Amino acid sequence: MKAILIEKNAFEEMHKNIKEVKNELANMKKELLSENNNFLTVEQVRDKLKVTRATLNNWHKEEILIKRYVGGRVYYKAEEVNNLLNQ
Repeated sequence: MKAILIEKNAFEEMHKNIKEVKNELANMKKELLSENNNFLTVEQVRDKLKVTRATLNNWHKEEILIKRYVGGRVYYKAEEVNNLLNQ
């Protein structure tokens, strides 16, 4: 393993920038998930549509129902799920 030396100021600036990005991402996640509960978890969709996780994955591959990734978790738009129910 190689060691990389950087100046203290450069490290502190980089650390500050990383913190800012993390905070922005956390805020974006909160906003996205709080928009009138417009997003559903995998479990909520499975319960609502009475399908398996494999079916949801197949529907994603076939572009019937699109996954959204937020913070490493999968969500679906409630509107798209409801449209699928009403077909």
